[in-house]
Amino acid sequence: MSMEKVRRFEVPERELSFLKPSQVKALCELVGRFYGMVFLILAFCGLRIGGAAGLKRSDVDLGRGLLTVQRQVIWRRKKDCPVGEPRWVLVKPKSKAGIRVVEIPATMVPLLAAHLDTLNEGPNPLDLVFPSEVGTPLYPKNVRRRHFAPAIKALGIHTVRQHDFRRSFIALHVEAGTHPKLVQERVGHSSIQLTMDVYGKIAGKMTLGKTEEAKLNALATKALPAIAPDEQGPVDRPRNVRQRRLQGRRLGDKKRAHKAKDGLA
Repeated sequence: MSMEKVRRFEVPERELSFLKPSQVKALCELVGRFYGMVFLILAFCGLRIGGAAGLKRSDVDLGRGLLTVQRQVIWRRKKDCPVGEPRWVLVKPKSKAGIRVVEIPATMVPLLAAHLDTLNEGPNPLDLVFPSEVGTPLYPKNVRRRHFAPAIKALGIHTVRQHDFRRSFIALHVEAGTHPKLVQERVGHSSIQLTMDVYGKIAGKMTLGKTEEAKLNALATKALPAIAPDEQGPVDRPRNVRQRRLQGRRLGDKKRAHKAKDGLA
């Protein structure tokens, strides 16, 4: 079959969806303390659920307010697992950009510290920040089906996926005015284009903040030329001989009209 006869279907671009801070708050309140902390880390540190599931205590520096991302959890299908091995495996991020250090918002540090204190209450042989009830890494599908999806439905937000926490992270930094290159490094994109695809779309729909508007007005003020009130406006130059003659006649008529008015004609 010739490829020329194959019909091409245009795939509509998916609407850019992300959570606003007020929606993140409502979501965290619905899912409870443990998963609320998971979603805060996804939204404000830009991690994927696999990256959050792979965090260990040693990756958290509460004193400096930093989070080191250096591994993620991959869950394999049962048929792909060797006998006697668990379905999950801890691996390094796919690219070098995925290994990164991210700032923890200062207001989140006490909450994260309180969360870490509660980890001694259950099994946690891997020393994970977010272990399951039996001490294994979180299973992303269970997080989505049992916690994220029901809460999103209850809030009436039907267009947001669990992966959109990444877009929410970028949206928050757009509103905060963070430079796109810094956002790229924090979110772990290997290319700035990946970041700008989201950053640019979100920034383009936002209005200028008061600070940005004030700076723009200050720059415009410096650029404004000094124009005298009685300065003559621009005069169109005639493009050819005929137009020059016509313009000369018009000017002559105006002069004669002025002289007649003043009684000089």
